[in-house]
Amino acid sequence: MLSKKIEAALNGQVAIEAFSSQSYLAMASWAENQGLSGTAAFLYRHSDEERLHMLKLMKFVNERGGRAVVPALKQPSTKFQTITEIFRSLLEARDPCDRGDQWGSGPVLEGEGLHHA
Repeated sequence: MLSKKIEAALNGQVAIEAFSSQSYLAMASWAENQGLSGTAAFLYRHSDEERLHMLKLMKFVNERGGRAVVPALKQPSTKFQTITEIFRSLLEARDPCDRGDQWGSGPVLEGEGLHHA
């Protein structure tokens, strides 16, 4: 059974992953409309990956007796001028867990620790 504190933290990460997926999706759509099909494909793949992270976390919470919460969707930015702006925003918005600034849910997202006895 998950503690309420851990459940809340994981549900917070679910919201982060959902917003990341939406952001990549918005960027992919912009790139596609600019005729940047390779960049669009790259960004669509990353949107899918972030959604997969969200799903893994939700299953992790539910399988341990917690209640995963589907977050409300926030409108990501859609006002991009250049591809450089998109990639700069990606670098600035990286999850602190990816940068190694603090503990993270990396092992969960990578498939470790998803099984319990």
